[in-house]
Amino acid sequence: RAPHGVNATTMFAMTRARAPLARAGERRDGAVGKHATGGAARGTARVGRARRGLIVTNVATPSKGSSDAPKRSKVEIIKENSDYLRHPLIAELATEASFISEDAAQLYKFHGGDQQDDRGK
Repeated sequence: RAPHGVNATTMFAMTRARAPLARAGERRDGAVGKHATGGAARGTARVGRARRGLIVTNVATPSKGSSDAPKRSKVEIIKENSDYLRHPLIAELATEASFISEDAAQLYKFHGGDQQDDRGK
């Protein structure tokens, strides 16, 4: 059983380190071959010897952080730039023009204004 604060990987590495050092080209588990002397794999422990004793170093590859912001849709960008839906829709509806811009139409559709009939009733 591992002491408090020592995980199974570290405990395994500590027990394997007590075995005699391997010859060149051979791992401690007896595997021989081209890749037998390669570096530690992801999430494993690398063991080495120092003058004063045993050194155990845990080696792990950090996972990619989710620093990428989720992709926003065109409508969300228009809504964000519309000053809380005040522009361009309200300004364009106040004019006497017979049409509204594409951005104003997208805001109108995004909030379901084109699907509301007789809302006051």
